[in-house]
Amino acid sequence: MRTATELVGKTSLALALAAIGAGSAHATVTGYTDFDEFQTALGQAGLAAQFHNFDVDSNGDPLPQGVISASDTINDITFQAFVIGDGNGGTASGISPYLSGQDAINVGTTPLSGDNQIASTDAANAYQFLDGTSFIFEMPSTQAFGLYVLSAEQLVPGDFQLEFAGLTQDNGTTAPQGFDYFIGVIDTDVAHISAVFTAPSNLDFDPLFTLDNFVTAAPLPATPLLTLLGLGMLAWTRRR
Repeated sequence: MRTATELVGKTSLALALAAIGAGSAHATVTGYTDFDEFQTALGQAGLAAQFHNFDVDSNGDPLPQGVISASDTINDITFQAFVIGDGNGGTASGISPYLSGQDAINVGTTPLSGDNQIASTDAANAYQFLDGTSFIFEMPSTQAFGLYVLSAEQLVPGDFQLEFAGLTQDNGTTAPQGFDYFIGVIDTDVAHISAVFTAPSNLDFDPLFTLDNFVTAAPLPATPLLTLLGLGMLAWTRRR
């Protein structure tokens, strides 16, 4: 006769394997242009949003404003490489990304939260980026990545693109929060450590923009049910 411990253990194992199989079978990579939908999807995938607002460090102290160089890391986001476009299909000479506060320099856009945003040193264009700009970001392992594009102009789909988990998602047709455009991608199965943001060259229109409020994701803490399943599996393994 099987003991209660063996029955619980085998039931737990079966449920756990079924959950793993179900997760893999429904794994998908999906793009979003609405943050609320993105956050809802994170919860459904068992993930929790982690925000990188570039305002304070891990100790809660204000981050120093200044030029961002290749391979610099701010709030766990590494600016691995970048090209700053000049709006005419070329590269802007002498222009760099800049961690800016609204009060530090007269940026044409307002930070989405807190004090800072990712702007540029281009004073001639109100310290904003032009099309032709691209960034390669690296970050701790994550199943989701998103960011806000801040612009004072109405944009059209394709003005901005985010590549993550093999999917390229562009900005939507509308900006739910005025002219703050969210772009995000979720992979429900596999974690990744890099993303690429691009503002493709558009010789007919030069969208001015900055970046703010990056989002990654981490698994939600184990629920009591999952903890029980794990204990049951451990007990069953020991009995064997």
